Amino acid sequence: MRFCRFPVALTMALVLAPVVVSRAEEPPKQPESARELHAFLVDKTMVAVASFGNNSVEYHAADGRVLGYNWDVVENIRSCWRVLDRRTVCYYYGQTGGLDPQDGESRPIETCWHYRIVSADRVIGTITDEPRKRLVGTLYPGNPRHLTDFGVSWSCNEQIVASR
Repeated sequence: MRFCRFPVALTMALVLAPVVVSRAEEPPKQPESARELHAFLVDKTMVAVASFGNNSVEYHAADGRVLGYNWDVVENIRSCWRVLDRRTVCYYYGQTGGLDPQDGESRPIETCWHYRIVSADRVIGTITDEPRKRLVGTLYPGNPRHLTDFGVSWSCNEQIVASR
């Protein structure tokens, strides 16, 4: 008995072609409200690679805290996230805050991003006041890397108010 030697690559292309075509026809739905963007990000870990050479791994906790590692900071301590509108998320990094010139107090650094959803698990982000700085973020459900608060407790309401 002789078997047909149909190339595996061609078989896979024929099987997957309808899936690829249907995906190309349906662009991902963008959030219509801040609530929808929040729901898209909450309880997910984003692994991001930035155009300016920095990477991050951050868990977006439901209480507004950001757990993980960001850019050149070894660990996120006193870091928070907040959705402003249907495409903007601001992050507040307390451990790297600078001194306020008026009162000498330490202030969290605020960085805001515009996010565009490109798939169910991927976003492209642009810093709101530096549009040439971009990132590609891949989202994973939950906190698969077991990122922690490093034994430090903080309130995001305090961090966000202090950044102003």
